[in-house]
Amino acid sequence: MSEGDVERQGVSEMDKVSEPSNADEKQVPVSEAIRYRRRAQAAERSVEDLRGRLEQAETARAALAHRVEALEEERSLVRRLAEAGAVDLEAALLLARERRSASPEEDAEAVVTRLRREKTYLFAPASAMPPSAAMMPTAGVKTPVDGRRMTVEQAARRAKETGDARDLCEYLRVRRQLG
Repeated sequence: MSEGDVERQGVSEMDKVSEPSNADEKQVPVSEAIRYRRRAQAAERSVEDLRGRLEQAETARAALAHRVEALEEERSLVRRLAEAGAVDLEAALLLARERRSASPEEDAEAVVTRLRREKTYLFAPASAMPPSAAMMPTAGVKTPVDGRRMTVEQAARRAKETGDARDLCEYLRVRRQLG
């Protein structure tokens, strides 16, 4: 082999390496390429749509978080005003909101204390305040007036527990006589 043959053989081997072979390269029919392109475009549109929806959801979440914070602040003010004995809760709440917006660093307790000091007519005197609701009996529970009430209740309980007709008649008789 001469040098020229070796060079030609080297060049031809180089050409083979640089040229893509038919086995490695896949050629896709035009209709499939169009279909792939449409699918890619649809996926891109879907991504953009989802990004827009995500932005809307984040905006709504931020608005709701702000609203929840405002409602918690208002609930705190209402509770503090009620504990302080506000006579007109709505007027006191409006004034407390105004004071709170004027000085946002002040907490609810300080606002109510300052409001109670400056606007005493909005709050009942401490001696006139009723006991807390936890200490008062509910409307459904009746306290016995005397011993007779207990006998009616005892007869009712016995009639309910036994289910006997005689106990029921006894309960109705006691209730008619004492009630």
